[in-house]
Amino acid sequence: MTGLLRQALADRSVRWLAAARVVALAAAPVSLYLLVTRQPLSARGFYLIAINLVALAQLFETGVGTLVVQCAARAGPADLGYVRGAADEWFTRAAFFFLAIAGVVGSYVLATGASSATVAFLLPWGAVVALTTVYIRLVPLICLREGAGGVEAVQRMRAVQAAAVAAATMLGLRFGSGIAAAAWASVAQLGVAALFVVAWRAELPSPTASAGSARAESYRREQGRSAQVWLALWLAPQVLTPATMYLHGASAAGDVGLHVALALAPPVLSVAWMHARYPRLGALVASGNLHRFDHTARHSLVQALWVFGASSIALLVLAIVGPHLLPFLAGRVLSAPMLITLLAGTLMLVVMQAMLAWFRAFGDERLARPVVVACAAMGAGAISGSAIGGALGASLGFSSVGVVVTAILGAGFFRLRAQRLGGA
Repeated sequence: MTGLLRQALADRSVRWLAAARVVALAAAPVSLYLLVTRQPLSARGFYLIAINLVALAQLFETGVGTLVVQCAARAGPADLGYVRGAADEWFTRAAFFFLAIAGVVGSYVLATGASSATVAFLLPWGAVVALTTVYIRLVPLICLREGAGGVEAVQRMRAVQAAAVAAATMLGLRFGSGIAAAAWASVAQLGVAALFVVAWRAELPSPTASAGSARAESYRREQGRSAQVWLALWLAPQVLTPATMYLHGASAAGDVGLHVALALAPPVLSVAWMHARYPRLGALVASGNLHRFDHTARHSLVQALWVFGASSIALLVLAIVGPHLLPFLAGRVLSAPMLITLLAGTLMLVVMQAMLAWFRAFGDERLARPVVVACAAMGAGAISGSAIGGALGASLGFSSVGVVVTAILGAGFFRLRAQRLGGA
């Protein structure tokens, strides 16, 4: 294991990627401490909703944007302009769609929460929405640079960006309001990315008009399908906080939002662990070694579940023992039952990702739409549970529906898996 780690870190781009992850992980407990000690309960929900939009920009880049990276990596120099033209068009539409939804629905939800808490949210929320909109539009430029040979440069930018966002967030939580901290984080995030794009603008291809092109239409179709899955998996747990704010006010949203943020840490680590093995899975399928592929995929999932379990146990220890050791966690800041319930739901998201990855190794996206439907059902369960039982009801609705829909997906997955492996 040590040898493999040393070999991986010999790649400078991997070292920069590791640096970005370490900075983010190190900043998380400090941000938690500042959020709990410097921000009243009624203000925490506003911060958590806004900071999730800041994180959504990263999802567009490292999740939705992976198709741009793949297209750029496969394209010859003459085709990069086409890739940029098609990607620019798609991400421009996505940015405006985001602006409309976040600007209207998000503002309405926060205005409802502000009726139960004195929080000046309008200006910082507007800044978060506007800057995230601009960031989404820049995503294809960053991904083009990554796919066209600039992996190390992009990972270095992301490491600097992680440090800038962490510093802005912690300073904002320490000296200002929670939602203002999210606004400063969005400024730092966009600022670093914009400087990167300006510095490398000469290396970017000029966009080629893609209107009416069959290739552009194929790209838009694939990009839309990929985006639906990434956004559905992101939205399913994130809907708990705004739904609770709308139905029960700002304080209840701050309570559930803090637990959601913690419960999402294990799946993020687990899925990152699985992602590191995706190229190997595709190579095994391409070589026709399907039994070895299936064994490797199962082994990858088992390792990811160990990562999930270890990080979940650490969180539960924090919730149970923390109040006795850390004064800022006293007063039932963390609820072990709510955390356990949410972790059960986020575990289902990890299992869905594993099933998707298995079929994606074949270039097969037949599970994409069922996963989107399953995530929508989990979100609906969270909203219904919040309406009936508040914060705990939201977590129960989210997780109970998640267990049911994952069991249904699992039954279909094993049937289709048997068909795939039957002729091997």
